[in-house]
Amino acid sequence: MGTRRKARECALQMMFAADFAKFPENFPTVDYWRNFGFDEVNKGTSQIARNYLEEISSLEILIKKELKPITKKNLHIADSTDNLLDLLAKVERLYKQTIETAIESKSPEKWEEERENLLEAVSSFESRLRKILEFLQQDIQKNEKNYLLLEIESVNEIKEQTSHILDRMRDSLETLSEVTEEVFKVREYADRLVLGTISRIHEIDEMISKKAEHWRIPRMATVDRNIIRIAIFEFLDGETPKTVVINEAIEIARHFSTAEATQFINGILDAVKSDLEAESGEAVMSQSASSQATEKTGWENDADESF
Repeated sequence: MGTRRKARECALQMMFAADFAKFPENFPTVDYWRNFGFDEVNKGTSQIARNYLEEISSLEILIKKELKPITKKNLHIADSTDNLLDLLAKVERLYKQTIETAIESKSPEKWEEERENLLEAVSSFESRLRKILEFLQQDIQKNEKNYLLLEIESVNEIKEQTSHILDRMRDSLETLSEVTEEVFKVREYADRLVLGTISRIHEIDEMISKKAEHWRIPRMATVDRNIIRIAIFEFLDGETPKTVVINEAIEIARHFSTAEATQFINGILDAVKSDLEAESGEAVMSQSASSQATEKTGWENDADESF
């Protein structure tokens, strides 16, 4: 599905909330992206985000319950796990900050900056963890008698488990990065449609009322009237050809409304389109006539000056 089709669908969902709230001037589109938007662009994104935090919790438990008791046996690294846990806490904090930036900000640059800070923190954590495990393995080889068999096996298991967890975290962040980049593209146009429609809602509703014979706008299905509203804003915006706008509106109606609704929506939009094109034609003709009159007046003035 194209970016603009998805943006129109997201815009329609936001318009439900705006309609219910009587179209406030400062409609908070960010609430939609916080609660639904990312999953609308890519199903399961919220769960992926939660999974990352769960992986951090798994690492914390592993370090506290499995690794820390073993490091306590060696004075050289007895306090190393505390530092490791501090680094992990920093990873968690930066991750939450990165997610918040993705939700609150419309700036890909700001998101990328936060993501790089997170990756740097994860790298520091991995480096510190690797050094601790390497030290333990070397110390076990030299002083095996100081360790229980269960502890020796535990170090190997910790190394393997943390490696798997960190791999999953990398995969999750990569997926989230791809989704976030797509969300920025969808969000820019979706927000523009919603906020633009709200800013001209009275003008748009007046245009609908003139063409919706025997149908008051409040009596229309919520989904239908908001599909029409968004489409008319796109007419007025003028960036997309009107025929394309109508086709997109009908496709969205097929997905979110009924078969009968598509005919109703098509009828109103086609009528509004005809009016707008007629007005545009009259404006062009008026401009052309004015230009011709100016040229004629100029010629006559030149003629007067010649005699």
